[in-house]
Amino acid sequence: MTTPDITTGPFRLAVARGQDWKEVAKRCLDDLGAIGGANIGFIYVTDALVDDLGSILTLLRGITGIEDWVGSVGIGIVAGSEEILAEPALTLMVGHLPVGSFQLFRRDSDGFGEISSDTMPVADWLTGRHAVAAVIHGDPRDEDLPRLIMDTAADTEAFLVGGLSSSRVALKQVAGKIIEQGVSGVFFDENVSIATGLTQGCTPVSPARPITECEDNVIMTVEGRPALEVFKEDIAETLSGSEEQTEAHVFAALPVSGSDTGDYLVRNILGVDNERGWIAISEEVEEGQLLQFVQRNTYAAMADMEQMLRRLKERMPEPRGALYFSCMARGENMFGPDSAEVRAITDIFGEIPMAGIFANGEISHDRLYTHTGILMLFG
Repeated sequence: MTTPDITTGPFRLAVARGQDWKEVAKRCLDDLGAIGGANIGFIYVTDALVDDLGSILTLLRGITGIEDWVGSVGIGIVAGSEEILAEPALTLMVGHLPVGSFQLFRRDSDGFGEISSDTMPVADWLTGRHAVAAVIHGDPRDEDLPRLIMDTAADTEAFLVGGLSSSRVALKQVAGKIIEQGVSGVFFDENVSIATGLTQGCTPVSPARPITECEDNVIMTVEGRPALEVFKEDIAETLSGSEEQTEAHVFAALPVSGSDTGDYLVRNILGVDNERGWIAISEEVEEGQLLQFVQRNTYAAMADMEQMLRRLKERMPEPRGALYFSCMARGENMFGPDSAEVRAITDIFGEIPMAGIFANGEISHDRLYTHTGILMLFG
């Protein structure tokens, strides 16, 4: 039987495990089969193979003829209905998009950079086009990361979806070549049908209140009262147990201004000053900004995810492929073994080609999130 040309079919997915990168790449290529017409590829590796990522990319470009590859490294990767962690693995997803409908990019503090001499500059591609969405990966070590994300969204008006590289060793991204700083990815214009959704991993345990005194990431008062006093009152009825248990399950949350879905950014509580009643969190804040506290909750997280998936199903009943970016604190750490998180996706959409990573921070629109899962569907 002849394998159909990918030009008219869905994306195609392959995954392989093993220490030998050449053997792993070969098995993936064999499983992909005929990919005539494919012009874009997504590549994700677990960190055990990150040192070989450049070699894998060179091999893939040479054999497939696909020049435009986008991807990153993760503590764990998503491959169809599987979550693969703690072992060397590679997943590839290739497909065909309308010619000229997408553009690879990389960006650092100096602005958009050149991918290669034969790749169109981003500014030229944007001329006369509207970038409606983008897949974006980033380096969690970059101090300019939040600004890079916001500027990329603002400059292009694209809705960004992606995640930060996560690794116990090297941190690498792929955008036509190996990228080791800033952000990178691929823009899509209106000729690519896309739907996106975000699901939270934490549940609010307090109302949102204004910060009335702060400096950098230290919150002194909330509604004119010591921040620590407010915090203890808010969580008193919600959690019981040791201080260590509380620290592991309760986080600060900053509601997103203008969100019509009650969206919020979850941030770690870094420390408290018991004498002065101050709280330090992992984000700089401003007076007047709203603050609430949230709790890590497995059951609520799965319920929120299922609700998000049902909404997406109404918007795009039969996607051709998908990318999923989940916080590395989710997956088996939150939902248990047997790939329960990604199987929730395939329970709704079926066994669609899907790739992605467990990230060190997730990106949606123009913001950096944590404890979330972010899904992009291709129609």
